[in-house]
Amino acid sequence: MDFNLDCFATYEANFQAFAEEVEAWEEPAKPVLTAMPLFLCLYGENGLTPEQEFDTLETIKTIFNQTPEKVKKLEIEATNHYWQETILFVTN
Repeated sequence: MDFNLDCFATYEANFQAFAEEVEAWEEPAKPVLTAMPLFLCLYGENGLTPEQEFDTLETIKTIFNQTPEKVKKLEIEATNHYWQETILFVTN
């Protein structure tokens, strides 16, 4: 989602609050996100409209409420600390 949109602050707050509840991915190898049924980046381009991003976040929350072990998060931080990303995803 474009961080310049008025709705971004709401999206960011909702995403981050939910991400606090989600268990981090602990495997040594990074997951292949395109192989996952569903994933959503906080700051990256998801290729979705803002409405679709809100809807996708709600879908991931619903899955989490039903089967929390299927939802994970991946936190990425560049070594120069100028860039970071949080990705929520649903495992198979």
